[in-house]
Amino acid sequence: KIKEYHTDITEIIRKYFEDRFNFLALEMTSGEILENLKYHSDGVKILEVTENFLTNADLVKFAKFKPMPNVNNEMMIQAYSIVEQTKKEEMQISQSEGNNV
Repeated sequence: KIKEYHTDITEIIRKYFEDRFNFLALEMTSGEILENLKYHSDGVKILEVTENFLTNADLVKFAKFKPMPNVNNEMMIQAYSIVEQTKKEEMQISQSEGNNV
């Protein structure tokens, strides 16, 4: 089920890219995704990790590459890293503002 794992985890990240950066990542090749990320300041921060992430997944999905178990774990770590580095920070209301309500 390694291929299914890599397919699922990349689909999750592609959907995240669609929601976060407003481009159709589910319909794009890995190269097109990387090119689109260059146009977003937060996307530039994750180019290297995203390229590694997508390259590993593409090898498994399309070249029938069988990764070592640590690569599977690294995929999850990279997925978390991509989201953590690019998620929008929620605005916090200061206590002084909250007291005025």
